[in-house]
Order: sequence, then C-alpha cells, then structure tokens
Amino acid sequence: MKSIQQKILAVLFLVVLIVFAVITDFKYVDYYVNDVTYNEEWIPDLGKKNETEYMTCFFGKDMLIDLNGGVQRLLGTPEMNDVVRLKNGHLAIPHVAIADDRLLAEADDVAYLYEYLKKRDVPFLYVAVPDKISKFDKALPTGYVDSTNENLDLFLGRLSERGVPFLDMRQAFYDAGYNQYDYFFVTDHHWTMPGGFFAYTKIAEWLRNEAGVSVDPRLTDLNSYTDTYYDNAIVGSYGQRTGKLFSGTEGVDVLTPDFETLLFRPFDGAEGSFTDVVVRPDRIEPGHPQHIYDSIFEYSFSGFYNELADNDARIMMICDSSGKVVNPFLVLSVQNFDVLEAYYPENLSKEYIEGTHPDAIILMQSPAFHLGVDTSFHYSWLQD
Repeated sequence: MKSIQQKILAVLFLVVLIVFAVITDFKYVDYYVNDVTYNEEWIPDLGKKNETEYMTCFFGKDMLIDLNGGVQRLLGTPEMNDVVRLKNGHLAIPHVAIADDRLLAEADDVAYLYEYLKKRDVPFLYVAVPDKISKFDKALPTGYVDSTNENLDLFLGRLSERGVPFLDMRQAFYDAGYNQYDYFFVTDHHWTMPGGFFAYTKIAEWLRNEAGVSVDPRLTDLNSYTDTYYDNAIVGSYGQRTGKLFSGTEGVDVLTPDFETLLFRPFDGAEGSFTDVVVRPDRIEPGHPQHIYDSIFEYSFSGFYNELADNDARIMMICDSSGKVVNPFLVLSVQNFDVLEAYYPENLSKEYIEGTHPDAIILMQSPAFHLGVDTSFHYSWLQD
C-alpha cells in the first residue's frame, strides 16, 4: 500500500513539474516573440544570460523564492543565493580579490584609450562608480570579506601613474559628507536617480573646467528639478535572488526638469519632452513592486539630439547600466549625446573618433562588473 502511495505522489509531482514547464515554455515564447517582459534584470553575477532569461519566465518563481526568503529571514540567515544582508539592511554581493597583474593590465588598456584621444585633442575622463559595499563603511556581517574596493584602489592607482584623469565617486560622496548608502537602492546594485544626479554634477564640473564645454548652471542645480517619490515601487536585482520577504521592497525617486525640454532620439525617430523620450515614470506601478530600473531608464542608453541646447557640444558616454541615471542629465547638457555600452568596448571605432571629433569621451564603470571581466577592456588596438 505504501509503495502505491509513493508512486502516486511521484506521478503527481511529475505532473506538476510538467505543467509548470509547459506554462514556462509559453511564457518564454512570449518573452522572445511578443517582447513580453517580466520582473528580472540580467547581470553577470546571475550566470548565463539565456539561463537567467528562462528562469525569468519560470511559472511561480517569485512565489517560491519569496517563501524561501521568508524562511531564511526568520532563521536569521545573513546570506541567500550569494546575496548578503549588510548590517545596515542593504543587500550586496561580496567579491574576491583580482590578481594584481590583471588589474594593472586593465588599467593600462584604459591608458591606451586616453593616450589615443589625447593625441587628437579629445578630453577623456574615467569615472569609477562606487561598489555597493562602501569603501568607508563595509557594514559586512561577521565572517564576510569583500575585496572590490581594494581591487579598485589598485586599478585607479595605476591610472594615476599613467596620467589618466579619473573621478573616484567613492571619494566624492565621502568628501561631500554624504553616506553612500543613502544614494543606492537597498535591494539593488544601482545607485538611485539622486545618486546619479550627484555624479552628473561632478562630471559637469569636469566638462566645464577641463573639456571646455559650457554647461548651464541651472542644469546642475537640484532646485531646477521636481523629485517625485513612488513608494513601494521596486524590488531590485538582489531582491530578485532573495525574494521580497528577505529583501523587502522600497520606493524610487524620479527627478524631472522644471524647464522646457525638446529631445530627438535618432535610433527610432522619437521626439518629445524629457518624460516622453528619456525617463519614463509612467511605467511605475506603486504598490506592485517590480524590477523597474531598466524600464524607467530604458532609453537613457540611447543617443539624443537636444533641440534646445545652449551649446553645440557632442560627448560620448561609454558606460554600463549605472549610467542610466546619469545619462538623462548629460542629455540635457549638450546638443549631441552619444552612448556606448561598456561591455562592448570594441564598438568604439577610430572612424567615430576621427569623423565626429567629440568634445569629450567619458568611460564610466561599476568595478564589480568590469574589473577582471574579459569583455570590458579592449582598447589596446588604439595604440598608434
């Protein structure tokens, strides 16, 4: 009798798995064919992109992860799926030390880009985005170690030796008396839009002083923008891995200009205001937290022509997703804004540099997703 019951349970379990798999397959088709999006963002830490996309569509995934996360939270477990809850409640992923020779070689690769541009009178700036774990307050639970800031220190030290201009946003936050964590999402690895605005003001300062680009002081004044807070609106990429019962949910700030804007997006011909074509707060559903960072800021990875710009400057931003909350303000600052994903540096061509002769090129990277990553540093071909 017991054997029959076990067989029945086994069959029922297999039936449930098959049903889940079939529903997931249909959702997967929707994801690719009909461009239906789900609450997920792929980052290198999540593993292979196609596997992550399939798990994005897995039927009942969020419920199962939430339940598991709730149990882990009740047990007081500080870590789940490689995500660690810091002492201040923020979620983060610690990273290991990278070999010195590799970091030095990667910095040398950036130096090749700088030297190539310097010979052509194109100002260059490297912007180091802070890691989620602060250099000045790691807040790690007992027994955990993170080496990301030490990796970045060595990398930036080499840039300094090679004479490459750089902006260390870790130090910028600290020198301004700001707690870095206040400018990062709790459940995500990205900084918030106010954090991106602060970075923008520092980049704008460099554009004025070192690149000779006239940036309207009104644009770097926070009082020129409306900050709208959407409560209970987001669960970030780290929250995806732990579930809402482990991570919690949080709100999102969206800054929008209080002045007239008219912007043209060349890749699809869209034209309109800041909230029409650059930042899309209309995609937020308060009370239904999702991973909406990429949805709100999707188009800030696009090039733009600013029809109301007070200068004729052209700049290029080479950046990862951290740039999505910085780029919107740079779009407002110049007539022509070009952007290139930092994961594909080989797409930067000599033809672009020589043909357009931009007024500045900025390379901005988040250290945890680039240092030690094979695809992020390929500029040695620019050596003359």
